[in-house]
Amino acid sequence: MILVDTNVWIDLIERDPVWLDWSLAQVMQVRAEQQAVAINPVICRVKGWLTVRG
Repeated sequence: MILVDTNVWIDLIERDPVWLDWSLAQVMQVRAEQQAVAINPVICRVKGWLTVRG
């Protein structure tokens, strides 16, 4: 199982114009290798709101 950094998921969710292509390529590479992709529950402050993701 590969744990993907929170920033990569945020790039994908927010469709970040700078990092989207790179982040998507990294996740797709792991999936092509047939590895499980996961994220730990993360508590973060995004755009002024307390958000729980996981």
